[in-house]
Amino acid sequence: MPTTTITVFFFVVMKYLLAIILCITCYGASAQQNWYIPSDTTAKFKYAVYNQNGQIISYSIARVDSVYKAGNRWIVRQSSTLYNARMQPTGAVLYAESYVSNDTTYLAINRTMNMSGATVHTKGILIALPATIDGQTTFANQQLNCRINFAGMNFRTTTEVYDIQIMNQETLTVDNRIFNTLKISYNTSTRVLGRREQTFVTTWIAKEMGIMLAVVNNEQNGNSTTTKLISIE
Repeated sequence: MPTTTITVFFFVVMKYLLAIILCITCYGASAQQNWYIPSDTTAKFKYAVYNQNGQIISYSIARVDSVYKAGNRWIVRQSSTLYNARMQPTGAVLYAESYVSNDTTYLAINRTMNMSGATVHTKGILIALPATIDGQTTFANQQLNCRINFAGMNFRTTTEVYDIQIMNQETLTVDNRIFNTLKISYNTSTRVLGRREQTFVTTWIAKEMGIMLAVVNNEQNGNSTTTKLISIE
């Protein structure tokens, strides 16, 4: 398979992967009031992905599969199923896990996705959020390590997550419920087969909700997508 085809395929996979990662955390009604991830295994959460013209290009439905304690940390496993704009399943399902340790919520991923004949394993931390946020809160750079098997070939890449900062606090309304959120921005940079792709992300994160809204701007092509939680069942 030509290198150009592999490169294009990879970035298509990465765009889907990033979009699903951004919307895979959702509402939970548990006793862990300081968590920025959910723990309710009975609810389903529907997200819509919009292009820069405001048109819906895909949907996803997320849920919490399990919550359990391992050693000194809690682990939350989640799954998100991707649908096209007509709500038809695409066959893509992402399984992710995040965890809470020492009063810090790690929006993390450490699972495998099968999509379009490719097996994609991603591991790493997107953002680490302390239970108490103030004006002095700072964030360390993070990274996602990705391993892809496609058409009999294996290759790896790393997505750097940097310039993480809190912009302000805002409220969002979903299903007539008002949620207090942190508006956070960060940048990502991914290199594979000699090509680099950078994105600028703005996301709104709430306790017991995780990421409710995310806007991703692609530096290379100028495109923008918005992933938004639209309903809770």
